[in-house]
Amino acid sequence: MVSHVMCLLSACLLLATTTTTEASSMSRLLKQDGTSTGVDPLMTGQNGWVTKGIYTVGDALPDGNPYVPAITPDGIGAWRYGDVVKVVYNHEVGNTYAGPPYVVNGGLVLPGARMTYLDLDANTRRVIGGGQAYTTVYDPHGDLLSTPTGFDRYCSAVGAEAKTYGLEDDILFAGEESSGGRGGIGGYMVALDVKNSALHMVPAVGHAAYESATPMEQFKSDKVIKYAKNVIECECATPMEQLKSDKGEGTVKYAKNVIACECATPMEQLKSDKGEGTGLVLLIGDDQSPGFFAPCSSPLAPLKIYIGEKGRAAQDTRSADGDFLRRNGLAYGRLFTWVPSDNVGTTQQTWATFKGTGTQKTGKFVPLDTTCTGPPETGTGFGCDSLGYPSAKLQNQRAAGLGAFGFYRIEDVGVDPKDGSRAVFAVTGGQAGGNVWGTLMMLDAVGLESVINMPVDDITEFAANVKIVHDGNDSNGASIRSNDNVAWADDGTIYAFEDRTTPVPFCGPKNGNREASVWSIADNGDGATATSPKLVATMNRAALAADDAQPGDCGNWESTGGVEPGDCGNWESTGGVEVSKLFAHAIGDGDKLLLLNVQAHSAKEKGQLLFAEYFKDHKA
Repeated sequence: MVSHVMCLLSACLLLATTTTTEASSMSRLLKQDGTSTGVDPLMTGQNGWVTKGIYTVGDALPDGNPYVPAITPDGIGAWRYGDVVKVVYNHEVGNTYAGPPYVVNGGLVLPGARMTYLDLDANTRRVIGGGQAYTTVYDPHGDLLSTPTGFDRYCSAVGAEAKTYGLEDDILFAGEESSGGRGGIGGYMVALDVKNSALHMVPAVGHAAYESATPMEQFKSDKVIKYAKNVIECECATPMEQLKSDKGEGTVKYAKNVIACECATPMEQLKSDKGEGTGLVLLIGDDQSPGFFAPCSSPLAPLKIYIGEKGRAAQDTRSADGDFLRRNGLAYGRLFTWVPSDNVGTTQQTWATFKGTGTQKTGKFVPLDTTCTGPPETGTGFGCDSLGYPSAKLQNQRAAGLGAFGFYRIEDVGVDPKDGSRAVFAVTGGQAGGNVWGTLMMLDAVGLESVINMPVDDITEFAANVKIVHDGNDSNGASIRSNDNVAWADDGTIYAFEDRTTPVPFCGPKNGNREASVWSIADNGDGATATSPKLVATMNRAALAADDAQPGDCGNWESTGGVEPGDCGNWESTGGVEVSKLFAHAIGDGDKLLLLNVQAHSAKEKGQLLFAEYFKDHKA
């Protein structure tokens, strides 16, 4: 998980002095709490998991705020400030969606995609307030947005905390899932300055059909343990010699007398001889498929990484790039794309050459030209934007020309919280005659450490390997199907969230006509093998039975010709993030807590934010 915060020392000491019995008793009480909506959970827990509804579309905010959250909730980020956990989530609606008023910049009414925040009590997990997540918007030129052009379909999101991954601010990364939007140039990435309620469009990262993007760690010096976490009995901890094997004596010799290790400060001193780093690394989930530009041809989505130089001004023609973008490495940078080692010439490899659980390819990231001096975009998908960056389609065609691997719809991405040079990403599939059921992939950017302190203009390449953690085609849809969103938890568990995209029936005898679900899969620590997937939760269509039975309601936007209400797999689980550390006093020791959204597509595009909790003492 990228979203995490420290708690106050007094709270940590309280946790440290709580006995096991007291913690268990407190957990039992709080397991009955956390429900803030009158609607039953839209998912049902499995294998020891229990779900609790937090907020359902249509609920009034409890603090009396007249703000009305929109439909179709999606990507989530969460931060803890004192006794309040601030949850920010996207709404995946189109740029013409009117919905409830969303006013920014002192009076500009924006249609389209937007973000909502909810304040949750960190102890009871109940919603205590909420509102619109940003009141200020900066356009691609760095000026206050002045035209009422709405944002198009924010999808997943990644929340990151200040002073992690090279960032200086609490940021929610999101983007427009639109390859051909904005007149053909494609979607923009946006970065939400959480504390200042300001949204910045980020042109330097390039155009894409953004699902999400996650920051990755600049260094491997904390590859073994990044945080002193989950070490409650660490007064007698073993000397952590492995943490300073390449550091000499270092600045930390023992993890001792750290009673409240659950809330320990990130050990930045462990990489003090590496410098603080000059770059920000973002792994990009680009949900492009050829259908976005039909009948014209379009390359499959390449895997891309953005490396930005902190403190450097933009290279483009914008009027102002602002301190926020510069200090976080978002004003100036370069894109790199992954090319497999066995690539021949400029031929773009596809799933047919890279499939099957456990299969791995070595490769490297190479620079991608993001300059554009040709004609402005006129709707063809091959032009330049107003700042001199190529359209999404032109950019990805350049990647294909370098031999970049072509993935069929890269969706969500999530970084390994214990080794930031690794990340998991979902290739959702849905390709007739090809990657039908989707693949869950793991990236190990083994060469990242060797280049991250170089000026970004001097980086020529860096090694990276990609492995298939789970191939849904192996079982022909009996296991994980159409994995769309992902989350990598602190304990090493990877969560996959399904969203039906298959060209064949999503439900059937092989999977027991199972509704769309959430799965867990545990990495063994080195990426070599993984456990078999286990069900976490499945859709509870009965919770909105009345709304789910009316003809003419919206269907899943990805299904050709629409869908009929009530069909299996039509609801989507999304936005998952592990928040166990944020609510450490509201769950039992060893329990797990996920925060996720449900998009009830057939039920008038309603949805729900909910918890899924795993009880450590569950007996199978």
